[in-house]
Amino acid sequence: RTGGEGRLGIRSFQEKDIPAVQIILKEGEPYVFAYKEYVYWILERYFSDTCYVYEEDSKILGYIGAVYSAEKNAIFVWQIAVSRAAGKNGIGGHLFTRVLKCASEKKGVRVEIAINPENIYCQKMVKRVAEKMNFEIEAIGNYNDGIFQETLYALRALDFE
Repeated sequence: RTGGEGRLGIRSFQEKDIPAVQIILKEGEPYVFAYKEYVYWILERYFSDTCYVYEEDSKILGYIGAVYSAEKNAIFVWQIAVSRAAGKNGIGGHLFTRVLKCASEKKGVRVEIAINPENIYCQKMVKRVAEKMNFEIEAIGNYNDGIFQETLYALRALDFE
């Protein structure tokens, strides 16, 4: 947690957070979308060590959903969103930093994130946090179905021994 006496900070995503997270995700369209509650129930149940919320005074202001794949030796950041009410005050960066710390703790695990080329704010945030955390970042793929497109980035800790 950050801040005083548990009033604000990052914590693991919990089932009770699903309705608030779905609202934040709807605000983030067209870059993220809210899926059925069941999807988030699965994330909370099986990936609670890589899914987080940013909470202030019992209000959810940000969410990051990420899944770890042992097969790929990677944590894939599937969704990240911040409430419009929170403004642009660095919450997304704090959440992304937490996932990079999780990858560092797993020693040698890379982080992958897919970002829409038009989502300049997210691209800048990812690059800023990667530099601050001493991670290299590289574009490793693209998805484009004619309607939806994303660039896939891989981040690796530079100080991994």
